[in-house]
Amino acid sequence: MEFFTKFPVMERSALAEFRKSIDFAFRDFSRAYGDGIESFFDPLLYFLVWLEKLMMNSPWPIIIGIICGLAWLASKSWKLVLGAAISFFLIGYFGMWKDCMATVAIITVGVIICMAVGIPVGILMARFAFAMVITLYERSLPSIEPTEPLNEEEEEKALAILDKLKVYKPDNAGQQVMVGEELGKELRDETAEPIRLIIIDSMTSEFRMDFSGRGELGERQQLLKKHIKHVSRIAEIYNVAVLITNQVMVSPSVMFGDPVKPIGGTTLGHTSTHRIYLRKGGKDKIVAKLVDSPNNAQNEAVLSLTRSGVENGE
Repeated sequence: MEFFTKFPVMERSALAEFRKSIDFAFRDFSRAYGDGIESFFDPLLYFLVWLEKLMMNSPWPIIIGIICGLAWLASKSWKLVLGAAISFFLIGYFGMWKDCMATVAIITVGVIICMAVGIPVGILMARFAFAMVITLYERSLPSIEPTEPLNEEEEEKALAILDKLKVYKPDNAGQQVMVGEELGKELRDETAEPIRLIIIDSMTSEFRMDFSGRGELGERQQLLKKHIKHVSRIAEIYNVAVLITNQVMVSPSVMFGDPVKPIGGTTLGHTSTHRIYLRKGGKDKIVAKLVDSPNNAQNEAVLSLTRSGVENGE
C-alpha cells in the first residue's frame, strides 16, 4: 500500500546524472553556437537598450501624451484614453515609472518582431497555394471521415444540380456590393434562366476585413446597409428567397441573458425575416434554434447531415 500513499521518486544518484547530462549538453551547445547566436541578436539588444533609455529620459507628460494618442487612434474612445492616462500617472506616482518604461520598451520590441515575422508569413499564406493547402488541411483533417463514392445515379443528380449553380467569390466588400447589383441586372433579363434562391455566405466577413477599428465602423455599417437594402429589394421585386449566413460574437459585458450577438448589429438583424442560430450538437449533428420570426415561436431542432440531405437528428 506504500505505492498509493507515497509518490515514487527518482533516486538521487540517477537524478544527479540526469541533471549533469542536461547541463553538459547545454554547455556544449553554448560553447559551439553561443557567440553566433549572441552576435545575431546584438542589433536587437542595442535597439532595446536605446529605446529603454529614450523612454526613461523623455519627459513623462510627452510619453503619456503619445500613449493617449495611440489609444485614441486605436479605439476612438475617450474613456479608454482617460483610463490609460490615469493608469500611467498612478504608475509614476507610486515610483514605478522606470520599471514601466522598461516593460513598455520590451513589449514594443516584441510587437515589432511579431510584425516583422508575421506580415511576410501572412503574405506568403495568401499568395501561395501550397501554404493555404497546408493550413486548410491541418484544420480540416480531424473532421474528415471516409465516405462511400457516389453511384452513377447520385453522380448524375449532383452534376445536374451543380450545373444550375452560379458562384461568385468577391475579394473585398466593394466587389460583394457589385455582385449584388449584377444579380439585379441578371434577374431583369427575361431570356436568362430564372433565379429562385440567392445564398450569401459569411455576409459580413469582407466588410470586417476592409473596415477595421471603431474609426471605420460608421462607414462599414453604411456600406453594409446599402448592400442589404439592395438585396432585400431584389427579393421583394423578383420573389427570390435570400439565405444569409453570418458569424456571431460573445459580449463579455452581458451578465444576464444570451451573450451571443450577431456581427453587423441591428443593420443586419432588423432586415432578416427569420433568424436561425446554428451550433454543434454532437457528432454529425447541428442544433438549429429559431431566434426571431414574425409568425413562429422560438424553438429548437436537431438536424443531421447525411448522404440523402438534411434529416431529423433526434
